[in-house]
Amino acid sequence: MRLLSALIPSVCFLVSACGGREEEDDALLEARQRLLGTYDVTGTLTIITNGVSSSQPASETLVLQSGTEREALTLELSVLGCTLRGKMLGERAFTLQSRTCALPPDDACTSTLGIANGSGSLTGDGLAVSLEAQRITQCGGPTTSRPITLTLSGPRRGRN
Repeated sequence: MRLLSALIPSVCFLVSACGGREEEDDALLEARQRLLGTYDVTGTLTIITNGVSSSQPASETLVLQSGTEREALTLELSVLGCTLRGKMLGERAFTLQSRTCALPPDDACTSTLGIANGSGSLTGDGLAVSLEAQRITQCGGPTTSRPITLTLSGPRRGRN
């Protein structure tokens, strides 16, 4: 009988603990819903060639959508036609998984963008995203690889 009376509070504690985690998951899902949408972003594309970095302005349309798992999302880089998978870290931030995307051909060269990692977060009513990648190019000869950093931010489309 003592064993049963000791187990009942433990079981009640475990059941209530599970309910707390579910509430956290629900809050994260609600936060993800607030984050989803289309963003018109601008920023900087930095390429390092032979140890020398050069930067140029960049603009992109980012589309954040729900992923297939509870806390997952997808980020589409519209200009590149590349979709990345991510996971919510909290109510305002997410990480992106690595991915390789083909780039449009240029002067009989083939190029891919190997995205190593990335992250994003809400900033006021906008979105900020940063990606670290390698541009891998082959033009008939040896393959070249150049590190790239892309930082973008901007408002959600349709909002001031």
